[in-house]
Amino acid sequence: MQFQYIKNQVEVKAHGDINPYDISNAAFTQAIALAKEKKSILFIDVHCFGGSVIEGNLIYNTLINAGVKKHLDITGIAASMATVMMMAADIVRMNDDSFIMLHRPTCVVEGDAEELQETAKVLTSMSGTMGKRYSEKSGKTIDEVNALWLNGKDNWMDATEALEAGLIDEIIVTGRQPISKVEVLANTKGIFEKFTARLHVPAPNLKKTDMKKDLIASLKLEGVNEASTEQEIIEAIKKQRTTQDATILDLQKKAEDDKEKAIDDLLEEAATAEQITAEQKGTYKEVGKALGIDKMKAMLPASKKTIAPVGRLDLLIKSTGTGNAPVGTIATAEGAFAISAKSWDELATQSGALESIEENKPEVFAALYKAKWGKELK
Repeated sequence: MQFQYIKNQVEVKAHGDINPYDISNAAFTQAIALAKEKKSILFIDVHCFGGSVIEGNLIYNTLINAGVKKHLDITGIAASMATVMMMAADIVRMNDDSFIMLHRPTCVVEGDAEELQETAKVLTSMSGTMGKRYSEKSGKTIDEVNALWLNGKDNWMDATEALEAGLIDEIIVTGRQPISKVEVLANTKGIFEKFTARLHVPAPNLKKTDMKKDLIASLKLEGVNEASTEQEIIEAIKKQRTTQDATILDLQKKAEDDKEKAIDDLLEEAATAEQITAEQKGTYKEVGKALGIDKMKAMLPASKKTIAPVGRLDLLIKSTGTGNAPVGTIATAEGAFAISAKSWDELATQSGALESIEENKPEVFAALYKAKWGKELK
């Protein structure tokens, strides 16, 4: 990926594939730094068939938090993760002969059943993230986005359709003969190369020592320097990114596990308090996983279980002592309750005891209050 400061803006040529050594988060980070230095907008020219889901998410997060104005033009094709990247721009325009394509994230993976299940969880999570971003831009609901664009198909749109869908803000009139969607669907890769030839995109040059040095420094690559070959630098980036991707997957799995444990713990408490039955826990758990713990908690019914008094009344029945002699007794289910200032003091040392008696035995609380303070409870 190339970028330069020209005509009072930092122009980024995002032509190629999204990965750590082509259209990359590292390169966008450098371009944003230059835009901040020059106090200019970031102009992004996109012709991209997609690429790494993780790298694409990193780019989106970097752009959305860039702190500079971002204008993005689709001059060829913007497919898959390239459409997620474009959601971070303030203004999105599209050539009248260009196309975009939206679909669910996919990957090629091999491993045992557990590994495949974990990968499926990650893909589901990423699909949800993509749906949210399309929803925010288009104004459509998540359900509408899933039905229209994250439905297991490759969903192609020309500029007019993209504008009507709310995914772009403006169409650029080129005056060129448009390519039909039928032709795109019949020969997708060929059309991509046709756009590439039309746009005259120069190949990136990593042989310049200063560019290598900047790349190595910005990515904090290990085992290479400015004298290293292009292939050695690419291999170093791949190695670093593989480690980072594994870390991200581990963190995502831990977050999901922690969330599930929190849901299970809360539902166990709810079942103990007789808010729900054991059979209902599964249903509420699905709600918690889909909508979040707070919304699940708000949907739980009130407890049917009466809170028992915290204080041990039997220990207070025979309260004695100078100045603390009982001034009377009150019959309770636990026995004759001795009413005295000492009874009040003993209950005050037990967390929540007085509060529990006030709620469950107000007549006992009123008598204790009078014994302690010498006046009626108002």
